[in-house]
Amino acid sequence: MRAGRWGIAALTAALLAACGGGGSPGAQSAKTVTVTASPTSTSATAAPASTAASGTASAPATPGATATSTATGGAATKQIVLTLPNPDGGWKVENADHAVECSEYPSAMATTSRTYRCGSNADYAVACVDDGDGAHVLCATDPWAKAATRFAVDGTLPTTHKPSDPAPLGIELADGSRWNYRSGGIWPPGPQEAAATYGCRKGCHEDAEALLSPPGNPGGSGLIKEGDVWYARRGPLGYNTVKTGKITKERITKAWFIRAAPSSGSSGGTGATGALGPVTRPNLTIAEPSDVQKLPNSNGLRAFARAQLAQVTQENDRCPMTITVEALDAQSSAMVSEFGSGCGGGMAMWGVKKGRWIKVWSGQDVPLCSELSAKGAVLNPDVIGRCSGPAPAFTAQRYTP
Repeated sequence: MRAGRWGIAALTAALLAACGGGGSPGAQSAKTVTVTASPTSTSATAAPASTAASGTASAPATPGATATSTATGGAATKQIVLTLPNPDGGWKVENADHAVECSEYPSAMATTSRTYRCGSNADYAVACVDDGDGAHVLCATDPWAKAATRFAVDGTLPTTHKPSDPAPLGIELADGSRWNYRSGGIWPPGPQEAAATYGCRKGCHEDAEALLSPPGNPGGSGLIKEGDVWYARRGPLGYNTVKTGKITKERITKAWFIRAAPSSGSSGGTGATGALGPVTRPNLTIAEPSDVQKLPNSNGLRAFARAQLAQVTQENDRCPMTITVEALDAQSSAMVSEFGSGCGGGMAMWGVKKGRWIKVWSGQDVPLCSELSAKGAVLNPDVIGRCSGPAPAFTAQRYTP
């Protein structure tokens, strides 16, 4: 194997161009609803455009600044997870007339990886998944009506991971009122400078009240998790409520989340290509057979890597070679570089086929998508990155199983 027009670093960057990373601040919980007085402020808080309002709407204030509990105990909160894209239909989908960029952070409303937060506040694209082609996202906007918006993607979808503590897209309280997650807009504060995190959707006082963040922590969701029973902080909005408004603790009976369908490559899913797992970037160099002990041993990966080291050395006239594991899903696939000083090198892809690792491809150009699929191995798109479409264009695109 001799170095061609692609350098190893350049080829790695091209193949992994579709991959990224990042995290998301998870929803925060609390074990107490007692709040104490804090300095007043006239700063506004954010809410989604779908419920955005301006001005200083407020509800009647109640003297006193200490939160009171109006609901304790009760049945466990039911967590409802909606799958997108939904293969059996039932979703009302509206096509947007413009494209959106998707950030490196996952949707905070998700229970799986490979979800996205996209666009501006006005788009309300906070709960999105790949619509199956890497070029569009489907974003849930109304969990009760199963309404979603499809956007074209401006750029490439990044790699995202499962949020550590997801926040619901929609909430139903014990009194039957419904509330949806807020993103964007200008909103007045609540008691103790608490920020509005969920806006009234049904059975509540519209813009005059909200579910609130913990006082002093405007970035928190405000949910209180006591075992399997969850509660929300509910209170009026308006600058006149900052000192005198009352926050109540309300039991959450139902909470709605989203997940990416297994066919779209969700972590742990079982789509057409088999089980996929989380992706790591170990940058682990294997120069000696003993170095394989640093790898996980899923599906016999260590023995396979040891054999590959011997094989590439043999293929290169016994020139000492190294294998560097650039990206790895220990359940399904790996991207590696093969290099020997004075011997040249290139890239290779490994995959799992019927429970065993195989070498799917090696070379110095971006591989053909059809060539990768034809091997019949499990290949995680977040490991493989880009491949080339059919002639005559040979356009680079994100690998899709």
